[in-house]
Amino acid sequence: MKLELKLFGIPEIMLNGKRTEWSFKKAEALVIYLYMMKSAFKSDIADMLWGDTLNQEKTMQNYRNCIYTIRRALGKDIFIKKSGGIICLNDSYRITSDYDNLVSGKISVVDIEDVEFMKSYFLKESSLFNEWLDEKRNETRSFIIENSIAVIEDEISNGELDNAERIALKVMELDEFDERTYELLIQIYDAKGQFGKIIDLYNCLENLFREELAIAPSPSIKNLVEAARINRDRIQKKNSYGETEKSEIRLYGRNKERSSIRHEIQCFSEDHEASSIIVKGEEGIGKTSLVDSSTYKVSSKANIYRTQCYRAERNFILKPWYSVIQNISRNFRDVIETLPLNIVAPLVTVFPFLRTDKIMNDMEVDNIIFSNYEVIEREVVNLLLKIIENKKIIIIFEDIQWIDDVSLSLIRNILQMDKNRSLFLLMTARTPFPEKIDGMIYDMERSGYLSVINLDRFSKEETIEAARYISPDIELDENEADRLYLETEGNPFYIKEVLSSFIENGMFNNLTSNIKSLLHQRVSILNDEEKKILEIISVHFDGVRLAFLMNLSLTDEIKLVNILEKLIESNLVVERYENDDIVYQFSHMKIQEYVYAEMSRAKKKILHGKSASIFEDMLRDNGRESFYYSKIIYHYEKSGNIAKFIEYTIKYLYNHLCVAHEFFPVFEKQYETKVKIESENIEHHFSRIAKWVENVDLDLMEIETKNQISMFYHMIGRYYIRMGEYDKGKTYIEKLKMLNSVKIKQIDKKNIIKANRQLVCIYMNRFDQDDLGRIVEESLELVKDECDEEKAIWYRLKGYHGIMTGEIEKAREYLADSIRIFENSTEINKYIVNLAASHNWMGETYRIEGRYPDGSNHYERAISLCEESETLGGTPIFYANYGQYLFEMGKSDDSRVLFEKSLELYKMTDSLWGKSIPYSYLARMDFDMGKYDSAKSYIEKSIMYSKKLKSSYEKGICRNCAEYIIKRLNGEICTGASEIKSVLEKYLQISIKSTVK
Repeated sequence: MKLELKLFGIPEIMLNGKRTEWSFKKAEALVIYLYMMKSAFKSDIADMLWGDTLNQEKTMQNYRNCIYTIRRALGKDIFIKKSGGIICLNDSYRITSDYDNLVSGKISVVDIEDVEFMKSYFLKESSLFNEWLDEKRNETRSFIIENSIAVIEDEISNGELDNAERIALKVMELDEFDERTYELLIQIYDAKGQFGKIIDLYNCLENLFREELAIAPSPSIKNLVEAARINRDRIQKKNSYGETEKSEIRLYGRNKERSSIRHEIQCFSEDHEASSIIVKGEEGIGKTSLVDSSTYKVSSKANIYRTQCYRAERNFILKPWYSVIQNISRNFRDVIETLPLNIVAPLVTVFPFLRTDKIMNDMEVDNIIFSNYEVIEREVVNLLLKIIENKKIIIIFEDIQWIDDVSLSLIRNILQMDKNRSLFLLMTARTPFPEKIDGMIYDMERSGYLSVINLDRFSKEETIEAARYISPDIELDENEADRLYLETEGNPFYIKEVLSSFIENGMFNNLTSNIKSLLHQRVSILNDEEKKILEIISVHFDGVRLAFLMNLSLTDEIKLVNILEKLIESNLVVERYENDDIVYQFSHMKIQEYVYAEMSRAKKKILHGKSASIFEDMLRDNGRESFYYSKIIYHYEKSGNIAKFIEYTIKYLYNHLCVAHEFFPVFEKQYETKVKIESENIEHHFSRIAKWVENVDLDLMEIETKNQISMFYHMIGRYYIRMGEYDKGKTYIEKLKMLNSVKIKQIDKKNIIKANRQLVCIYMNRFDQDDLGRIVEESLELVKDECDEEKAIWYRLKGYHGIMTGEIEKAREYLADSIRIFENSTEINKYIVNLAASHNWMGETYRIEGRYPDGSNHYERAISLCEESETLGGTPIFYANYGQYLFEMGKSDDSRVLFEKSLELYKMTDSLWGKSIPYSYLARMDFDMGKYDSAKSYIEKSIMYSKKLKSSYEKGICRNCAEYIIKRLNGEICTGASEIKSVLEKYLQISIKSTVK
């Protein structure tokens, strides 16, 4: 038998190569614990796994069950028992683990996919085990880090930089704050000449330390970065154009294009008819790689020279030719010195390296001063033609979209005069390019002097193949392949950079510095107005509509459309149709990220602020607030307008939680929000708002700020009350009352009433008669001058208080008044759930008195009001109360239908009020039918919800149900009822004497 334990990452136990599935997690934990500890006392294991919650007898019982589970899964001989109650695993199983393999050196840390020991492993109610596991994790982490640091240093010394890098990146997964790893990685990247990675690494470290520790990286790391920069500059200076031979370029695909270039070069070299070539395509499409691959060790007698056009130099005449002429003059100095003065002299002003003593002595000063560029252009052509006579020269021009006019004219003249006999031009141009470039290409292609190669993006299949070509060992699943294509859109440069990030980090990271440089050059070609529109679009995460752009940019529609067409032609922006409107967004997410990142902080704040203001003006009372609120919140937060951010965050949450958490809400709108916010997100929002509130001076605040804080106190208090956290919720509601009791104005009075409604929820849920009565009377005094509907709400609550105190006739009077006012209201839909609640409680008055026929109409009316208005409201409790009513009438089958419907509706709300009632009755009915398993489940849930609600009324119902079942258990034969017996014993803390099989 072979037992393998995978302890790094998510733990797994495999028997003979097959993974063992555990229905009982503590069984798996016991095996792992014994493996790590080698042996242990049975009592220690039992205490570690069950000691938190169970007595000794129950603990040992669970221990024995656990041992049985393990033996059934791994074999009866898996354990060896020793004297003194010690147990260990049987060595005959040939037990191995990745943990021992790592410690013994059989495997390296890079062989482990996830280096965290027993990642995310945790046992409920087993604090001793969890403490042991945390200690073991820390111990393992320290071992791996210290051991790996030594290995990395050795690998660097031995020149094994790739392996050293892989190990260092693994170590960073365990401790991202250990500066030693960063120092070693900087040394590795420096040795590999990857200065961009050094900068990215240092920036990440600096941000991490600033945000998490509020400190800066150590001076030693800064010194390493500076040393790497100096080394980089030295190497770059050494590797100027014309001095070194390029190494072979690995290039996937482009075979047809590469063959075309090599064919033309071969024809040129062998004095056959040939065409110079221009390779065009978007940034990163692979133009340079294609040129390099095509000219690498090409069979040619020609000398190759290379030059680059730069945007910053596009207004400097003949600057791209400078390096070419300089290198040619160096190689053919003897030829230049024999050339006539009239050819060389005019060029000295532009190319001072051509100056010689002879030239200076024979030249006239006026010739230098007054030489125009038409003369210079002509003489450069003459110079080149004289030098290359009977020779072959290839000149590579990179990025001619930045070329100056004179240099471009010179290219045209050379092509026309030489006709590719002695001089061959191989050029690249990024699309889109200026019309002057397009015109030259058109003329020269038509004349047969120039061929055009257009590079397109790779297809999805080609992208995947390119990834495999670049990194033969990489394995991408279908999702990762899709993500790679989505991230890169088939652009080879993006493929390489994104793939590199994926290989190094196991994830697709943000833009690398190389791509940033690439995008900088792409965007910088735009004029100021085009950049302005691009920047506006960049602040909108989901695109922007034309009308919005006009409003924000203050640009004429025709002019704006022309700019957008230019941006679309530049493949920076795309347009899409959404709801019969045109939306403009970036053609690639990375371009948007770059444009946004390059803007100044001030400009970002202004654009976000103006965008938020426009969305704010677009708000309409049409049920789409949440749609705009998310955008307004986003932009105000980004603009730094915290007050507005808080205002709309509160409004957004308030509108949602008003319906989701108000049991009998007043509908200010004719719709009900369908948006659900996760509890974690709600708590996150609350925390951010609370920090803002803490910084507000309550004595100096404006009335608007006071209203916002009031909304927040009401919202957060109501939320916690609905979650059953009454004390926490009551704290905020009391703050709301205190804040609005300082000076009673209309708005203040309404906030106090809102606060009282929440306190009512607490007292109703807890069945607190005294406090409920006090709040109802206080509120009736506050609303005496309010509309009748507001009074009716409190009449309803006064009626409910009467039910609680047993004053049924008085309760019925208040409920009747409440129903009358709501029924006659011109805004009945606004108070529909309150009307339904009044009918429900009217039905309750008849149920309590046993006047069963009289209550049915009220329950049915309550339910129909909610269903007809398509609102959940209090419908779950209405079904529950009606179910009680029918049950007491002896209609148990009908009541079951209502209770089950009630539970179905409770799943759609967060409310706890009344939730235990249907569980109690269903437990009783299922017990009577001999369905002990479901009865046990129902009674457990009833106990849980009644305890959480802390309602004495619901606790009473639950206890009555329990006592009913206990009574049935006494002396009766109840086969299979042992488990429900155990639950009730624990709940009621009594011993049930019964005949149980």
